[in-house]
Amino acid sequence: LSRYYFQHDDYLFTAPLELVKGATYTLKFKIGANAVAGTYWENGEQKTRAFEMSVLLAKEQNNSEESLLEPELSTVTYISDTETAGAFKEYSVDFKVEADGVYSIAFFDKSTHFLQDIAFRLDDIEITGVFPTPASVEGISAEPTEKGSRDIVVSFTAPAADLNGNPLETLEAVDIYRGSALIATLTEADGVAPGAELSYTDENAPRGFLSYSAVARNGQLSSPRAVTTVMSGLMNDLVISDITAPTFVNIDSKEEFKVTVFNNGADIALDYRVILLVDGVEAEALPGELIHTDEEITYTFEINWIDTSDEGTKLDYSAEIEFYGDENTENNKSDVYPVEFEYKVKNSVSDAAVSDIEISAANGTISVYAANGTPVSVYAADGRAICTGSTNGNLFTAKLHSGVYVVVAGNKTAKVTL
Repeated sequence: LSRYYFQHDDYLFTAPLELVKGATYTLKFKIGANAVAGTYWENGEQKTRAFEMSVLLAKEQNNSEESLLEPELSTVTYISDTETAGAFKEYSVDFKVEADGVYSIAFFDKSTHFLQDIAFRLDDIEITGVFPTPASVEGISAEPTEKGSRDIVVSFTAPAADLNGNPLETLEAVDIYRGSALIATLTEADGVAPGAELSYTDENAPRGFLSYSAVARNGQLSSPRAVTTVMSGLMNDLVISDITAPTFVNIDSKEEFKVTVFNNGADIALDYRVILLVDGVEAEALPGELIHTDEEITYTFEINWIDTSDEGTKLDYSAEIEFYGDENTENNKSDVYPVEFEYKVKNSVSDAAVSDIEISAANGTISVYAANGTPVSVYAADGRAICTGSTNGNLFTAKLHSGVYVVVAGNKTAKVTL
């Protein structure tokens, strides 16, 4: 580095280095000389003249002192006397940078005294960087956006210190895991900084109990995992996802009322019933089949034509799931679907006689009061004929289970509920 005599104005630059804020860098190098330096007397004592060298951080490599934008990192002194005979001596300098960027290390001979025919040597220049290992994130939690939701919000506070308790100057990223799967990496663009309050929403997460963890990271150094658990969705939840319903049943025909059940829960479901309701009363029920998560099963009920002589006879059909332990019963009932039955003109009884027919239901018994011999038919809500006959004297009775029935007596039709 040194020229002869007093011209100590040489710089040596390393190759460009990409350095980042937050890391602690260690620069190691060796200094030697090609000869023993001269001596001088001071206060009656003979001393060897020492080399002095500045170590600086440069952002440009043009041998111009104006390019050394950072302050001096260190000044080192080297003495080449009869004991060392110019042998290399190792030095070490620790430093950090204020911002990410490309830098060079500059060595500058700042010796000011006369050194003739002796050269200042540098060798084995080595730079290593160590990021501070962040401490764990704090206060990690995972919550659904609302009860039963599968959108899970993971919240936490980024570490403000490293594992040794020293304040972090920077934090590169936070990795978020669901189980062992990396699902997101938050960076500075997402607000990552030491001590920052952060959150991430895992949308439409799998159903069931889930574990989430967060790992703060600086370079290749990662914090210990912080872990939390949460229930995503519901464990037990059967849903009526679709209904196919007729609006009209023709004479002597039948239609199908279809109910599609979807398992929106995290567990399998078996012990449940799919119920057909007529005017809000159970008319028929089918036992549920084993249904797995995200599986659909369609159940079919038959609606037979009711032999009615009353124009505009309608029944209101709907469906319901009966499932013990269902955590959301609001989706267990369908809308109501009115079904009209085609009527058949009958002339067996005069209009006058029709007006005298009375149909009633109480205490599990259907009663028809009409002229002797008036034909009577009782139909279940699905159109099945339950019983038929005629009035004996002026009365017809039938004892039946609770439910909705259609009673046709002569030309009169009535809907009754037991």
